[in-house]
Amino acid sequence: MARGSSRFAAAGILIVVVGLLGVVLVAPGATGSGGAQAAAKTIIVGDNFFAPSSTKSKKRKKVKFNWTGSNPHNITLKKGPGKKFKSKTTSSMGVNYKRKFKKRGTYKLFCSVHSDEMNLTLKVI
Repeated sequence: MARGSSRFAAAGILIVVVGLLGVVLVAPGATGSGGAQAAAKTIIVGDNFFAPSSTKSKKRKKVKFNWTGSNPHNITLKKGPGKKFKSKTTSSMGVNYKRKFKKRGTYKLFCSVHSDEMNLTLKVI
């Protein structure tokens, strides 16, 4: 009897593992649109530089600006589609600003604290 019950236990474990694996494989890509959503673009805001200094993003996708240095910075629109904007100036590490760019075009961004050094070109497609 112990032998038969261990077979049932093994079969039960196998069913649970296969079921969990199915959830893991299906859930992340289950967008309803036939594919996985693109991840947000992350731009590093370092001490007096953006990395990368030129990049692309899809329209309406979130762009995150991640402060990694200790100097104060902000994100300011110099030129591009839509209304001018400026994030708060902060030296806190981490993602301090997020934005969805809703219009296609080329955005010229800069840090107004370090305008000679910190320039970024973002092409929204």
